[in-house]
Order: sequence, then C-alpha cells, then structure tokens
Amino acid sequence: MKRLQKSIRKEYKMPHLFLEDIEQIESVVKEAKPREYAIEFGGYEYAGIDEVPKNVESTTEFHIRTRDPYLSLDLSKYGATLYISSDDLGSTGLFAKVNETIKKRERKFAWFSSQVAIWLAPALFFSSIPPLEKILKEGASARSLVLASFVVALALWWYISYALGLKSFSKVEFTKKKDRIGFVRRKKDQILLSVISAVVGSVLTVFLERLLL
Repeated sequence: MKRLQKSIRKEYKMPHLFLEDIEQIESVVKEAKPREYAIEFGGYEYAGIDEVPKNVESTTEFHIRTRDPYLSLDLSKYGATLYISSDDLGSTGLFAKVNETIKKRERKFAWFSSQVAIWLAPALFFSSIPPLEKILKEGASARSLVLASFVVALALWWYISYALGLKSFSKVEFTKKKDRIGFVRRKKDQILLSVISAVVGSVLTVFLERLLL
C-alpha cells in the first residue's frame, strides 16, 4: 500500500510584498535545494532577486517557480496563490515558511472593503438616485446636501474598491519597507478607504435619523 501525495494551495487577500519579503522567500526556497528556481515578471525570467534591474520599482504581476519540489507563487492584478504539488514533510514545511511571509503582508481591510463594495455600493448608489432627484426638485436643503454627499462617497468607494480589486490585487515593491517614502503615501489607499467608509457610515446615520425621526 502506498500513500498518495496531495497538493496544497492557498489564496491570499491582496498581499503587498517588499524586497525583504522576496529575499526571505527566496532564501527559504533555496534551502530546499530545488532543481530549478526562477522569478518571472514583465516578460523576463530571472535566476534570483539579485538579477532584477535596480530601476524596476514595483509590479503587479510576479511569479516564482521551482521544480523538485514543484512550488509556484502567483501574484497578479486579479489574485494571489501559493501552490505546492506534494504534502510530504519537507514540502509542507517549505509551504508553511513561505505562507508565513506572505500572510503577514495581506491588506485585509482593503480586501474586505472591495468585497463589500462590489455588491453593496452599486445597490446603495442606484437606490439613492431617485430620492435625491426628488429632493433636488424640491430645492436645495441640508437633506439634499447630505444625500448628495452620500451618493458621491458611494461612487468613490465603489471605484477605488474596483480599482484595487481588479487592477492591483497583488503588489510587489523592489525596495525595503523601511526605505519607502512617507506614511501617508504608503497608506493612501487604506486611508482613503477608511475616510470614505466613515463618511458613508456617518451620512447614512444622519439620513436615516432625518427620515425616521
């Protein structure tokens, strides 16, 4: 009797990796002494992170491939997946170490916001337009301003979440995190989403109070 090997696969929530993360993954993978190792992105293949040109700042398409053991890390505009073809002890340990590095770089708030916005924002946006038109016909008022702000905030939330989810789901920067410029610039997507979420929540609360009380 022989035990059949099973593959292991994991998907991630909008990971944002930095140079030190790629270096850590590469070090861990090469410790397993794979027969082949390659980094692929931008139409080129590299034997290691040291071969990547210094003028390349970032990418939203990044892949690592190895053979014996077979492991693939696929980071793209649309998703992020880690796969290994066997669940033997050595492969499982390798998978766990790579997974640990990627998992700590997930942008969970941005991922959650994009998932909610895809379904909730359009419904709220289009359902808000008829009452807004009715209120505007009656003349400008505090109520119309509140509702108009709500509609604009929803539109922005919808667009930003769509852009993050479908254009930069994964991101790799070829610089160390500590060397990046400015906290606000680093966190602009998360900050903007937080502000929009707060605006939507506040405006919705005020609108419901005026409508129901």
